[in-house]
Amino acid sequence: MPSLITPLPVTRADLDRVFPKNPKMVLAFEGLFRRTADNTIAVTTGAESTQALNDATVLTLSPNATLNNERVLAFDPQSLTVTDNGAGNTLAIAGRVKVTGIFRCTLSLAADTNVSLPAGGRIPSSEDGPYADDTAAAAAGVEIGEWYAKTGGTVAWRQT
Repeated sequence: MPSLITPLPVTRADLDRVFPKNPKMVLAFEGLFRRTADNTIAVTTGAESTQALNDATVLTLSPNATLNNERVLAFDPQSLTVTDNGAGNTLAIAGRVKVTGIFRCTLSLAADTNVSLPAGGRIPSSEDGPYADDTAAAAAGVEIGEWYAKTGGTVAWRQT
């Protein structure tokens, strides 16, 4: 059923007036509006085009010849664990992905690559220094056990 309310377009200028000098909020709301529009189109298209269950776009755990538009769900065992408790019961999915902030992160890999990240701390950066010694690194906020660039081009591990 078509909406009775016609949405009003929100422009970057509108967002700048609401969030002056705050580009993070402008980007966040632009992303929110874009995702909302994309999801609305996807849901509306899927709902309007389905006349019979076997023509619906469905997510399954295994292929089924009677479903014309099925998608078989696949899990990466490196990222998630899945426990199938059998017919009529639950399918439990476990894993941890934590995203903080609103900024994009792009990793460009030249080939299959395994990236191992620490469970705690943070990834060293070229912005971590250079500092003359542990005292200077500590004054800049480098924690004990974290790496930093040392004056002269070496890398040090803060110990004191």
